[in-house]
Amino acid sequence: MQDLIDFAKDENVEIANGKYASTFEDSFIRNDFSRKFWLNQEGNRNLSDLQKKINQIAYQAITEKNYYVLL
Repeated sequence: MQDLIDFAKDENVEIANGKYASTFEDSFIRNDFSRKFWLNQEGNRNLSDLQKKINQIAYQAITEKNYYVLL
């Protein structure tokens, strides 16, 4: 998770309307990231479903060498 936070800050990705990662505390970025995975249209029945979804997106990011899909 810390690698993801560091990546977001290094790339200074937009976290919220016009507000970028470099302006937020690590804990906010971590919570925001987790909520985006947990609260979505499909939902997650349990933590195992959430972990599966994270693993699929991480695999996609690695195979496509596009780490923005994680964000």
